[in-house]
Amino acid sequence: MKVIINGEEITTLFENEKTRVEKIVSFGNASPDGFWYCQDEDEWVMLTKGKAQLQFENDFVDICKDEHMLIPSGKKHRVSYVSDDAEWLCVFIK
Repeated sequence: MKVIINGEEITTLFENEKTRVEKIVSFGNASPDGFWYCQDEDEWVMLTKGKAQLQFENDFVDICKDEHMLIPSGKKHRVSYVSDDAEWLCVFIK
């Protein structure tokens, strides 16, 4: 299933009751000003193309192609920068 949310193309590649795998094409769309994610599931993200910067409250983490990280559930975060060509592989785990 493919949807467009806030200018990003999100394709669900797999989903069951505990896991969801998404491909996200950002088209340069970072998180809106003042918007924060704080999810009730762990999120493993890998940037498969482009560059991005994630913000965790007062901490910034640059991420480039083929780099990945785990964002624990309840961890407040946002995408402060994302290149026009950025693509992500995201795995959400309950």
